Amino acid sequence: MQRHIELLAACGVEHVVVGVGYRHHLIEAELNRVSGVVIETVFNPDYHGGNIVTLWYLRAHLDDPRRVLLMDADVLYDECLLDKLMHSEHDNCLLVDEGCEVAEEPVKVWLSDGKIVDFGKLLITTKPFEGYSESVGFFKFSPSGAHQLVPTCETFIESGERDALYEEAIRELVLSESVDIGFELVTGLPCTEIDFHSDFDKARRLVLLRLHESGSRVATG
Repeated sequence: MQRHIELLAACGVEHVVVGVGYRHHLIEAELNRVSGVVIETVFNPDYHGGNIVTLWYLRAHLDDPRRVLLMDADVLYDECLLDKLMHSEHDNCLLVDEGCEVAEEPVKVWLSDGKIVDFGKLLITTKPFEGYSESVGFFKFSPSGAHQLVPTCETFIESGERDALYEEAIRELVLSESVDIGFELVTGLPCTEIDFHSDFDKARRLVLLRLHESGSRVATG
């Protein structure tokens, strides 16, 4: 988290909002040690639900006149990924890695002719596609794009789908074509999500080593 926030600050981000839940006081104590940027936490008491609930608690920050970055906090990555996202010509954008695992867990992006045709863990659309990549979990939204995400989340919450991933709300925007969402390829750049003990081991042995070798910023604490 420290490294994540330091990279955001280096890109000119001045306000970071972190959705917290389980043992939130421990996370907040660590965040209080980080300087150089305004950090706000929003507590989600229903943290046993899906992360769409956390996004719903953050809805006031989606309704913002400035562009919004929506990012998973459990990713160790090369700072070049953030640069690609920030400087993409797409007003609404997500990052994809072509080295996708053939497994259920990764959130996938199905592509055709340079366009996103479906987005999620499982393929639902019947539209033709050329292949798929893995979503890194980093998104950039224009003010209007972020604004449209709010009622989409609300639909899931009101229908009782509180176990959903927030990617499912983004998928609704993609399929409705109400928001033009582009993508940037980050294939080959060091990156891993840390969900399980095996992911932590991979992050420490492989990704962290490559970050050191490339001279990427690596926070210590």
